[in-house]
Amino acid sequence: MKQTVIGLLSLPPIIESGITSMIGKMRSVNCSIHRIDPARIKEQAAHLRPTVVIADPFAVGPSTAAELRASSKNGTKLVGINYCAIPPASARLFDAIVSVHDQASAVESILNKLSAFEDQASEDVESKSLSQREKDVVIGIAKGLSNKEIAARMSVSVNTVMTHRRNISAKLKIHSPAGITIYAIVSKLIKLEDIKTDLG
Repeated sequence: MKQTVIGLLSLPPIIESGITSMIGKMRSVNCSIHRIDPARIKEQAAHLRPTVVIADPFAVGPSTAAELRASSKNGTKLVGINYCAIPPASARLFDAIVSVHDQASAVESILNKLSAFEDQASEDVESKSLSQREKDVVIGIAKGLSNKEIAARMSVSVNTVMTHRRNISAKLKIHSPAGITIYAIVSKLIKLEDIKTDLG
């Protein structure tokens, strides 16, 4: 299992302690945790190249966010800890926001998703590596369609759709519908609002 490097920035001590303990108990994410000194952000981030930085949203302005994101070739992801109301301008600087009231499973899920983005980038997976038919299947999966529904829309057999799904999983190294949905959004094959419309 690949190690996820997590940086902790300017968290209140009791929250930092709780986050560290919670992450240490996670089984699906192999993490190394490092505290980042606010006075040495650029230097430490460049050395650590964190996958994710968990920070106090009030300690991260636009320039700090840019420095942190640039520290990793795949783009460090930022997670803000919501322990009080966060101004919208600050919230937009983060890839995710977790609350001190969230369950450990919610935080683990977010870390898994953010780690998946780095894995996809490091594998140099791009949508052009898929055939047009495979992209059509990815879009169908992202919209929550069954194999039968995808086959009907594409005018092919269910077996053909299943073959495409196996090829997609092999090429992208993604084996869950949720992962394929994230890939479809990141690769701009589908818009998030399209998924919401189909769910609604």
